[in-house]
Amino acid sequence: MPAEVPRGGAQSNAPPWTRARLRRGLQLFVAFTLAAFLVLFLRGALQGNVSLLLQLPVRIFSILTLQSFLDLLLGGLRLMVLTRAFGGELGLHQATVANGANIVLGGITPSQTGGGPAQLFAMMRAGVSLRVATVTSLVGFLGTILVLLGAGVSVALLRPSFQVPGGFRFFSAGTVGIFVAILLLFLLALPTPALHTGGLRRFLSRLPRVGARLARSQRLARFEHNLGDFATLLRRRGASQWRRLGVGLLLSAGIYLNKFLVAFVVLQGLGTPAKLWDVLYLQELQYLVMYFAPTPGASGVAELAAEQIMRPVVPRQQFAAFVILWRVFTLYFPMLLGTLLMMRELLRGGAPVPDTTSRNGSPTRMVG
Repeated sequence: MPAEVPRGGAQSNAPPWTRARLRRGLQLFVAFTLAAFLVLFLRGALQGNVSLLLQLPVRIFSILTLQSFLDLLLGGLRLMVLTRAFGGELGLHQATVANGANIVLGGITPSQTGGGPAQLFAMMRAGVSLRVATVTSLVGFLGTILVLLGAGVSVALLRPSFQVPGGFRFFSAGTVGIFVAILLLFLLALPTPALHTGGLRRFLSRLPRVGARLARSQRLARFEHNLGDFATLLRRRGASQWRRLGVGLLLSAGIYLNKFLVAFVVLQGLGTPAKLWDVLYLQELQYLVMYFAPTPGASGVAELAAEQIMRPVVPRQQFAAFVILWRVFTLYFPMLLGTLLMMRELLRGGAPVPDTTSRNGSPTRMVG
């Protein structure tokens, strides 16, 4: 799954990845995925009819393929719209390449730490300034927060007819709590300049034990710096900016609705008469649980969680086919498409890469 949380810093004048990192990340991705399937096999969850994969109707396969393309395209559209909201210029093709880089590198790096820097690199390679690229990514992350917060509220308030394991509600509540804290920071940054001029570090330094260590973190200093850019750019523009921000939020909703609907389409293809609202509810819970998974692309976590979370709507004999198709069209195929776009762009060459260091000389931390 594509990532959109604060990620690691980008390298100056170089892509934010190396062959060794890509190889290691891909190995971890495969290892965690295989380990999860082994656990599922030993638990008897994969005893279903895998031949159902070959019986998938062409119509359903076509819809799922289109949804994978939409995942890439909608993310690119959001980048393009938000970049223009902050005064930058980014074409749809370039924005889609940047989104594809985010999906690919996020998918094969632990906790998806490579996605954000890869997106930043691709945007700057297309001529977007560091400041605009970083704030664009931050605001895209805020859109994701608002959409998933809405999902979290529905998970908390709605009472489905089936039983959901309590542990997953706990994990989803933790994700919602982190989202609320981040959202408050961004909201406070607008009227409170002190928050992004050392105020956050001063506040944390007063907390016992962990606070002092956090206050000395260079990553926190860069986060404060990015908050300042966010507040400045958000305040300086007019009504057209707010319209584009509104469109960006709608695109964020579209991105996640498309992801949630993949599971429903897969179940329709397998002949399972699941209710749309039940599937959407469970997928909201699934993504809240997966969002901060520490493994590359939530590998292992996604498969094991799906076996428990999707149990109310996925018959046991169909789970093997379901989980394979669900992961293929929500992650594996979008990663393949993103890889092809990246390779094509890198082979074409392009403009020199601007310096990706911030004004204070340290690498910038941004969002995926």
